[in-house]
Amino acid sequence: MEFWSIQTDVALAYGRIESIRRDVHNFVTHLLFADDMLVFLKANKLSLLTLRTLLEELKLNTCLTINIQKSKIYFSKECSCREELKAIIGFPEGLLPTKYLGMPLSEKYLKHRHFSSLIDKCKEKLKGWRSQTLFSRQNRTDKVCHTWHYFLLDPSLSAANFGL
Repeated sequence: MEFWSIQTDVALAYGRIESIRRDVHNFVTHLLFADDMLVFLKANKLSLLTLRTLLEELKLNTCLTINIQKSKIYFSKECSCREELKAIIGFPEGLLPTKYLGMPLSEKYLKHRHFSSLIDKCKEKLKGWRSQTLFSRQNRTDKVCHTWHYFLLDPSLSAANFGL
């Protein structure tokens, strides 16, 4: 998706899209994950027209297509031209807050409590890993035996070379 990143940067540099900025130096126009894409833009006509053009160029240059049925557009509460912008891009409107890949998405700043279910899932996964493979006694024993096997077979790894 290097193509998308370059095209987005060029559009931003030429003022064809307007990013959402916290300040002059901190902004994000898009996030890519596997075959998913999140795009963050100011809700104005020029940005959405340019986004539509960029998506068409993406399709022409990479043969990747956007699945309209899986795509959504989200607006902040202050947006007064939702219908016009939805008509430009052709995506149905999604409602915030929502979740994407288990992560909460919101127009507000998220607090620790918003991530508690995700944190709990991660803790449960770690507990399972510890008991199964990563930290089990058998796994540690196997790793030590494996290391000693190579240590004994390779003369360059002899104890004398390590001052032992």
